[in-house]
Amino acid sequence: MVSLQGRREAYAWDEKLVMVKESPERFFHNRSAAVLGRLSPRREEESTPVITSRPYAPESQELEAGLPPFAVLLIRAVGPDHPDVAKELHKLAVSYHKQKKYQEAESLYARGLAAARKTLGESHLEVATILNNMARLFHEQKKYADAEPLYHRSIAILEEVLGPDHPKIATRLKNLASLYRASGEETKAELFRKRLQEILK
Repeated sequence: MVSLQGRREAYAWDEKLVMVKESPERFFHNRSAAVLGRLSPRREEESTPVITSRPYAPESQELEAGLPPFAVLLIRAVGPDHPDVAKELHKLAVSYHKQKKYQEAESLYARGLAAARKTLGESHLEVATILNNMARLFHEQKKYADAEPLYHRSIAILEEVLGPDHPKIATRLKNLASLYRASGEETKAELFRKRLQEILK
């Protein structure tokens, strides 16, 4: 039997899924506000965080271009080199991706990827996840030549960090095999399917 707490948590999660689907800007505005609240100092007499904007850096201009106001606020509050910027841009990209707003999603994935590489390093798992999701974006649009190297790089990072036989790699191999099958390269598709089966044994 599911506990009351479990039901509350499930209900809260359902609400989040609905909000992401219907209003991603509102959902991520709330997320960014939470991030800002965690990172900003509080005055003793106030119960709300004191949001202070950092000096505007010219390199932020390209990162901020076309972003919703709440995302710009986050970047200017914590700085473009803060890891939370990469994570929030990635999450916003995923929400647009799910709505099939491919152009917006691609731009956000690219900016999130650049920010993640700069703040977390080339071989971080967050970088691997963004690469995989960006590859899926191209894959869905039948841009196979754009998707292929991103899948390969994502897999390479997972192999480096987690080891060549980690279960998480199986999903990425499945994606790559699917891409080769869709592009008519059945020999390559079979190669990655076999490796997938070896990991799942």
